[in-house]
Amino acid sequence: MKTPAILTVLVILALSLALSVSLVTAQGPGPQGDAGVQAVLGTAFTYQGQLRSGGNPVSGNCDLQFSLWDAASSGTQSGTTQTRTNVAMSNGYFTIPDLDFGSSAFTGNARWLAIAVRCPAGSGSYIPLSPRQALTAAPYALSLRPGAYIQGPVGFGPVVMADNTSTGLFGWGLGGVSAGGIGVYGKTTASSSPTSGVWGESASSEGRGVSGYATATSGTTYGVYGESASSGGVGVYATGPWRGVVGYATATSGANIGVYGESASTSGTGVSGVNTSSGTGVTGSSSTGDGVRGQSSGANKSGVYGVNTGSGFGVYGASSNGYAGGFKGNVAVFSRATNAVILELGEGLDYAEGFDVSNQDEIPPGTVLVIDPDQPGKLTVSNTPYDRKVAGIITGAKGLGSGVRLGVDQYDYDVALAGRVYCNVDATYGEVSPGDLLTTSPTPGYAMLVKDYSKAQGAILGKAMEGLAAGQKGQILVLVTLQ
Repeated sequence: MKTPAILTVLVILALSLALSVSLVTAQGPGPQGDAGVQAVLGTAFTYQGQLRSGGNPVSGNCDLQFSLWDAASSGTQSGTTQTRTNVAMSNGYFTIPDLDFGSSAFTGNARWLAIAVRCPAGSGSYIPLSPRQALTAAPYALSLRPGAYIQGPVGFGPVVMADNTSTGLFGWGLGGVSAGGIGVYGKTTASSSPTSGVWGESASSEGRGVSGYATATSGTTYGVYGESASSGGVGVYATGPWRGVVGYATATSGANIGVYGESASTSGTGVSGVNTSSGTGVTGSSSTGDGVRGQSSGANKSGVYGVNTGSGFGVYGASSNGYAGGFKGNVAVFSRATNAVILELGEGLDYAEGFDVSNQDEIPPGTVLVIDPDQPGKLTVSNTPYDRKVAGIITGAKGLGSGVRLGVDQYDYDVALAGRVYCNVDATYGEVSPGDLLTTSPTPGYAMLVKDYSKAQGAILGKAMEGLAAGQKGQILVLVTLQ
């Protein structure tokens, strides 16, 4: 070797880069692992060149050092320096079969290879060669650079991972299958919208924007899982003329979910389905379980919340042989104008409406009320026998609630107008037996046995459903049948 200035490397073969993305084509046979999935390529590549000194090929053995940089000069080094000793030169030609700068070295940005040599091997210092060699890609490898579309039948890989500040994973014909984890995982950490963890779009009438399968037999697995850290981002977003998102969970045990949505925002949505035409925003189907299930532990929040801004239904239920809707607990209907409860379905046995009462003192449940002739629309406590103004009984005696309530909490008292309710009865006017007709009595707020049927016409409160011995006063169950 004479001087460093006359050493040059002539690159004679384009390098072959092995990308670490685990995408496998579904065409043709290939090596299969235990799970029937093609092996994932490593990150090493082969480099060939010719070393000349003074324009003449170098013979013998030399030591070579390789380093990777992000600029033609200066810049930042990627990965660690690779050293190969005692490399044979054949008419100056050499081959390095296993250069490996790691999985983070090639991210789609330009790279330059810096080379230093020491000839003969083991003698003297390494001499850096100039200029650095620009690493170029095979033409079709350009389709795998960040931001490029993956088009056509990509096939199915075991797991596809992507993390980007714009779109985690975007592609046509891209599928993910998992037997124990996540088929496709997308995550976006962008702080502004719109961004998507996974974006799926289908233009086919039979296509699927995003389709995920979870086939594990136990544990918690997800067909599709999306997460977004952006205030306006979307964990999973898919649109299409057929189905935006399809999720399948076929496990026979464990908490398996076809599509799972989660939001930590006070105004966010775990799963949001939108249809801008006449179709369905969210469809849930199950052969043996629940088609759609919603759960919330928030105060004054809803497990399932439906809104219709047109002329349809916020929530609609239909059944061919069962119930169109089922509720476990009381059911409330709210006013469109004031949002007040106008109807409540409970676990009681009577039909009650709300009334204001003209009496100022607190009136206990079971009290008999009549229409107040001096204050239209109001009721008052009864105190006259055979009063044709009889209206009903204040509900709630002995803890028995109402089955139906109108005007909930908007009036002074809920008054039973029909059904079964406990009522104040005074048997000093005659013993009461089950089936006896009852009317108002001289005792304020109490009913009594009907003895004079001519006076009772229009003054019937209801029928006794249990007896009360003569001379006693108390509360008995009454079937309210005003007539």
